[in-house]
Amino acid sequence: MKTADKVHYIPFKGAHPSLYENGIIKRETSNGEGFFVIYNCNGEWDRMNEYTSANTRKSDLKPGWHPNARNKRFTTEMDNQ
Repeated sequence: MKTADKVHYIPFKGAHPSLYENGIIKRETSNGEGFFVIYNCNGEWDRMNEYTSANTRKSDLKPGWHPNARNKRFTTEMDNQ
């Protein structure tokens, strides 16, 4: 995974997909153990760098967007552009 990749966050092992969150990697953390990920930008993914990112462990991220993530409404719109 790298900057600008689509990912989905899994909050805990065995979590239901409705608890997953889709996001885009903004940058890697300075210690290399995680990424700063943007999860919520109100569907304005072309302006994502203007939004706050969350420090997320690499082990909690999987590649690509999950179709049943709780913020799927905003990520589906981007996929249709």
